[in-house]
Amino acid sequence: SMMSFDYLVISMCIAIAYQLKMIAMSYSMLGYNNFFKSEENLSLSDKSNDSNNLKLIIEDHHKCIKRIREIYTVMRPVILFQLSIESMLITLQPFLTVLNLNKGMSLTSPESIKLISSSLTNMIHLFSTCYLFCMIDTFNDSINFALYNCNWTEMNIKFKKLLLLTMRVKNTSNLKLNVTTQMVVNLELFTNVVHVTYKIISVLVNQYASS
Repeated sequence: SMMSFDYLVISMCIAIAYQLKMIAMSYSMLGYNNFFKSEENLSLSDKSNDSNNLKLIIEDHHKCIKRIREIYTVMRPVILFQLSIESMLITLQPFLTVLNLNKGMSLTSPESIKLISSSLTNMIHLFSTCYLFCMIDTFNDSINFALYNCNWTEMNIKFKKLLLLTMRVKNTSNLKLNVTTQMVVNLELFTNVVHVTYKIISVLVNQYASS
């Protein structure tokens, strides 16, 4: 059922977001276990450990990216279909409510209440979905800051080269759930839908007020 799918999407988004958060935290902590050691006391094994830890985190990061892409590939058509239907209903239902009110139907009539409650339900669901994918994007973007935030200035050349390569790969990877090439599933999408709905209702109300 659709409710089961919603639970799956919610749990999936939360799991992905916090996995990305843990990866970002791991990146940002690199090198700080040696922060209070002097250059003379900092052994080669310590520096080698940091390089090995970076490799392990990169491996986990790549596995996470691969998993996200696989999930998005499978679930993207269903999610986008669901969001497109909800977006149309959010725009259409208030439009029908205004039409009914203009015909003399009461705002407290069963049909009006049904339309309003359905529109609110769709709006909450659209907001929740957009918020969850926006949360994934936020945690994914935080990895860039985490990479710069590690103690890379004290590391050896091998570590710095590996870190630079990771930054380049991270900048080229796109983990956003795209509706189109320029539109992404995030809070901006929700805002756009609400804005379009408001404009349509405003035009309709003004038209009836002037007639």
